Amino acid sequence: MDLRDYVAALRKRWYIVAVLAIIGAGAAFAQAHASPPQYRAQSTVFVSIARGATTQELVQGSTFTQDIVQSYAKLATMPVVLDQVIYELDLDTTPKALAEEITAENPLDTVIIEIDAVATTSTGASDLANSVADELTTTITNLSPSSNKKSAVEVTVVARADPPQEAFAPRTRLAALVGFAGGFGLGVAIAVVRALLDTRV
Repeated sequence: MDLRDYVAALRKRWYIVAVLAIIGAGAAFAQAHASPPQYRAQSTVFVSIARGATTQELVQGSTFTQDIVQSYAKLATMPVVLDQVIYELDLDTTPKALAEEITAENPLDTVIIEIDAVATTSTGASDLANSVADELTTTITNLSPSSNKKSAVEVTVVARADPPQEAFAPRTRLAALVGFAGGFGLGVAIAVVRALLDTRV
């Protein structure tokens, strides 16, 4: 078959392509519309070393903080933090399941930890992000070395999460477009295959 044969096959069986494209778009839209909304909120934690008495101590403290802050970020998705979050928010889940809704990242060359939380309600997302930030602050303070009963590491929540105005998922329009494209492609494939198998003169 050359290009003209393919075009002729599609023109002859255009209804197959149209029907499958519509079915694909409708099914994808319905599935996305039935999915619960997903909201994302972010809180930010700043990690610093207790002030040194000399410039050298300040530099050493800054280097120490940047080296260890990535390890601190990992604590945000561990049971040592999430067990208390579940208790405080009275959540019906497990630390392992809750960890899938939490992301904690340390931007390059910073001592900041950005905590993203996902939930099915706007306030649920912000409450979760803020609770993780609070509990992470407490956990880091407890685990850090101390001097004269004072933690050598200072952790501060510098930006608390606000309830997001809109859900980031599901994206019904995008889902419908993807479904339409999938149905369209399947329709084209079926139309071409039927033309190839048609041996009538």
